[in-house]
Amino acid sequence: MTSRLEQRYRGLLRLLPRWYREKRADEMVDTFISGRQDDIDQEYGWPGWRETGSVAMLAVRTRLAGADAPPRAVALGDTVRLIALLGLLMHAVTVVGDVGRDGVLQLFARMPLSVALSVPVSVPLDMVRVVSLVASVGAFVLILTRWRGAAKALALVAVVPELVWFGVVLGSDVPATAWVWHGSLLAPLLVATACVFVGFHREAPSPSRRPWLLALLVGAVVALSWQAFAFVYSTITNVLVFNPWTLQSLMVIVAGVVVLLRATPPHVRLGMAIYAAVLLPQRAIYAYQTVELRAVNGPLLQTAENAAIAEVLCLFLIGVALAVPGVRRYRRLVT
Repeated sequence: MTSRLEQRYRGLLRLLPRWYREKRADEMVDTFISGRQDDIDQEYGWPGWRETGSVAMLAVRTRLAGADAPPRAVALGDTVRLIALLGLLMHAVTVVGDVGRDGVLQLFARMPLSVALSVPVSVPLDMVRVVSLVASVGAFVLILTRWRGAAKALALVAVVPELVWFGVVLGSDVPATAWVWHGSLLAPLLVATACVFVGFHREAPSPSRRPWLLALLVGAVVALSWQAFAFVYSTITNVLVFNPWTLQSLMVIVAGVVVLLRATPPHVRLGMAIYAAVLLPQRAIYAYQTVELRAVNGPLLQTAENAAIAEVLCLFLIGVALAVPGVRRYRRLVT
């Protein structure tokens, strides 16, 4: 006769995927019940926090599998790990561009020419951004190795400056739209950090280092060039069209087109589509605010408005184009 304790433990095991329960559930139940033989415990006992935590962590490892699992579980795990890598890469590239811009402007502001071009006399290069740079790049590089504990710690460090800045915005006297805007900026990094913790467990495979390190190098060069061009353009026209967040969207759009043109596994299309969906609210809010400013400032922001609307449309379309075949191919995989 099945005891109530066993029933409760089997209910807890439903966190695990069906394919794993079919292989290991009876063995796990026997091991658990053998240590809880008291009659009162058998009737009124519950699985402890230790057992619950162990089963929950096992559920993450088996549902986001790295190997020795059905293809669908492996594909889902690869999707989560791709989102983590994309988020860390984009944040690292953005911070490289920001720190490079601040450093160059700090030097440029000391030159006599800066007065004629109306460059700020003081462009602070604070240590918070430098720490964010080291943490972001370090987390991305280390996650490509087996040093995953250090990578996760650095990923958390990279989030802290953004959370502090968001807290400052929440505590200041600014419109609610500013809260929404900064929250949307923070969302991709938070999603990526969460994916780092759940996707890169001890059984997850290490990603290929060469293509990702090459992507980091190319992205850093592009970000620095983008920031330089944005500074010159905004100085001449007084219009900020080429901002760092637009660069992220363009990178995702270009990468999405490349993925669509090549034969790629379903997790690549799914991961790209999900990351595009995470970026989309941020870009939609920016486009809405640009349209509002355009109504106030007139033709000066016409270019920025057109670019923002086109960016949102392209990001949405590329996300849908990636998601539809990605979901279709994912469903064909064996569970």
